[in-house]
Amino acid sequence: RAVRSAMIYPAVLISLTLVAVIVLSVFVLPRFQVFFDSLGVKLPVTTRALLATTHFVQNWWWVMALFLLSGIASLIWARRNPIGRVKIDRFLLSVPVAGPLIKLVALERFCRVLSTLVRTHVHLPEALELAGNSTGNRVFENAIFEARKRVLQGEGLATPLEAANIFPSAAIQIFRIGEESGQLGSQLQQAASFYSDELDHKLKNFTALLEPATLLVIGGGVGFVAIAHGDMGVTLHWKAPMAAEGITGYTVSVSYDAKNFTEVATVPGTQFSLDVSKASDEGGTQFLIQTVYSDGTKVDGKKFSLKGNYK
Repeated sequence: RAVRSAMIYPAVLISLTLVAVIVLSVFVLPRFQVFFDSLGVKLPVTTRALLATTHFVQNWWWVMALFLLSGIASLIWARRNPIGRVKIDRFLLSVPVAGPLIKLVALERFCRVLSTLVRTHVHLPEALELAGNSTGNRVFENAIFEARKRVLQGEGLATPLEAANIFPSAAIQIFRIGEESGQLGSQLQQAASFYSDELDHKLKNFTALLEPATLLVIGGGVGFVAIAHGDMGVTLHWKAPMAAEGITGYTVSVSYDAKNFTEVATVPGTQFSLDVSKASDEGGTQFLIQTVYSDGTKVDGKKFSLKGNYK
């Protein structure tokens, strides 16, 4: 319960971050790509990577959903299947950080329940069966069940549990001392208290590290998206054609939001550059390229407009 409670806050943060990233990537970023495609602008690596991921999600979301549903269904089936349950529990015991916590929980439960049953004079084989079922882990349950068979054959308690190869050496020593001294109940109670304190200590360390680790992961994901969007500042480049007969140059007329009109003369063969990152959604930025002839006349050429803040 303590582990699950500690996981609630990070799970909520990660879920909200995923939703925000998906909304930005699936609904916002593709609108920019239409603009970039019309200009032929080469995007930064981070933006291209984010766009590629967006395209993959948009085109193959149904495959991802199918895999997710299949994985959930397989997990549910495995949890209900005895062999699958053992494999899942064995995998959980091998997971870094979480595995040792699960093992401590099983040890604490086993020692506490077995101590209570022994001190109330329940027969040891029956007490082992009940204590094994209380661990909540099929790997421990099966190991204790096999040890119970050897207890029934008169091999004592410590030796069969040691042969199970799942209990730590410290626990085996406690079992052996309690068995030999006739104080098995009290020794098991002390072991349960020790593992309980050890579990509390590890849980505090785990929860203390979990929050900064979660924030680091979230910050990395949000930072990548922010960099990808931040690299989308746009400069329009237009190279004027070489001078032809009767043409002396070109002019580029620019207006932001239907005001701040600017006319820039461009020499043939040179490049005209303009930062279009300030274009707004309302008026946008209009461009008119004109050809200037030797007699001073101007002929309208390419005309286009951009809208949206592209910075």
